[in-house]
Amino acid sequence: MQQTHIRTPPLTKTNKIVIIIAASIFVLDNILMKFGGASLSRFISLNMGGLFSGYLWQIVTYPFAGSGLFEVLFNCLLVWFIGSEMEQIWGTKKYLQFFVISTLGGGLLYLLLSATVSHSMVSLAGLMGVANALCMAYALIFPNNLFSFMFIFPVKAWVFCLFIVGIQLFQGLFSSMGLYSLGHLGAMAAGYLFLLIISKAKAGKLGSSRKLGLAE
Repeated sequence: MQQTHIRTPPLTKTNKIVIIIAASIFVLDNILMKFGGASLSRFISLNMGGLFSGYLWQIVTYPFAGSGLFEVLFNCLLVWFIGSEMEQIWGTKKYLQFFVISTLGGGLLYLLLSATVSHSMVSLAGLMGVANALCMAYALIFPNNLFSFMFIFPVKAWVFCLFIVGIQLFQGLFSSMGLYSLGHLGAMAAGYLFLLIISKAKAGKLGSSRKLGLAE
């Protein structure tokens, strides 16, 4: 079977806005911490303390709270490369639905697990959950396409997806940042369930992985 490398699609308007917001908040947050000792991420990243303080918006704003330069850059690139292509396949409406459902799924799982952990200081932040969910969706539609833009050696999309799941699961079980990683796995799970439900609604039965593309 012929294998193709993932191409670099044009940056869609939706993802351009997402990237600009994420990058702007990251830069502003670092400026505030450097010169004012304040933190913008404290108000938009997701944690139990914030919700109890009335910051209910955190359940949808946490993806835009960057936690590190490399992570912000890497996830913005994934949103560009993968997200723009998925938006072209699905259309803007379904892409936004997937984005929001993945965000809410990751946040809700994080909150559920946080309720079982006493004195957890780990906040959920960053586009990693949504970016990973997009990689999962891409792997379902194009399992044999090759990722090579971040690797010395190309790997198939489904292998890349399993690699992501393995890392997040390992960190979730054995790292002090476990809730962070498990929250991102929740985003992937929510995205998959969304695709499965919509696929059943459209086809009336479980279809092939390509049916999960939900192209208009």
